[in-house]
Amino acid sequence: MFYGEADPGVLARRLDRAALGLPAPRLRTAGAGAFDGVRWAGVQAEPAAELRGLVEVVGGQGERFVPHVTLLRRRARPGPAAVADPPTPWAGHGGPWWRPADLLLVSSEPARGGSRYRVVHRVPLQGG
Repeated sequence: MFYGEADPGVLARRLDRAALGLPAPRLRTAGAGAFDGVRWAGVQAEPAAELRGLVEVVGGQGERFVPHVTLLRRRARPGPAAVADPPTPWAGHGGPWWRPADLLLVSSEPARGGSRYRVVHRVPLQGG
């Protein structure tokens, strides 16, 4: 979920109230895709309802949420002479299953050479 300029302290307290002790779903990367200079790996959950539930308690729309991990982002949009994005060769990939230990609140901070990510708060999940 993306919260923009929201206050991290308020978000941390909201996450503690809503998500503390919720079950950790089994996750794995599965499939992949591309759009407008971005490459992503899909995330599969078992049971899917547990991941949707986590999305909903943090304020998202579980049924509309598309779980994924962004792998590559082009810095600038291509010009008219740029080569089109190649097909995604790992679309049939399926990684090993794992359970997350925590739900993380992460800040994205612009930095020279790209964004830097910093964990602001952790909420332990049950069974992770």
